[in-house]
Amino acid sequence: MIGIIILALGLVFTITAYSQIFTNEDKQRAEKGDVSAQYFLYCAYSWGSGVEINHDEALRWLLKSAEGGFPKAEMVLGTIYARGQGLPKDKEKAFLWYKKAADKGLAEAQFLMGNCYMFGEGIEINEDEGIRYYKAAAKQQYQPAILSLEEIKKTPK
Repeated sequence: MIGIIILALGLVFTITAYSQIFTNEDKQRAEKGDVSAQYFLYCAYSWGSGVEINHDEALRWLLKSAEGGFPKAEMVLGTIYARGQGLPKDKEKAFLWYKKAADKGLAEAQFLMGNCYMFGEGIEINEDEGIRYYKAAAKQQYQPAILSLEEIKKTPK
């Protein structure tokens, strides 16, 4: 089961390269508080889409987007805390950011919450809660959650 979950994590965290290129309009929208534009700027600065790669600037925009409540940004920020990439590693903060996104119905974040509960990442192990989150993500046809539930069914207790 762990192998499947690790494989799935690699799929979850692949940031989609946007075909759209950064524009001044994007920056203006982001500066006015548009959380989706702020997340786009995070992606642009991370990948060099129309701007030079600048990880500090990327993180700045990601924080704004997450703090503004954009679920994908909340989940990615959780991942950054979980991995300690660009910010100090902090499993408890990762859990809290995943929860914000999961509570908004983001299937990827629900899957990650399931992992947190199943493996005690930032929270005590609670298999019932882990399965509940996996089921929520699976209900949205999120394949890693479906695979995790299948593996749980196969595992003898």
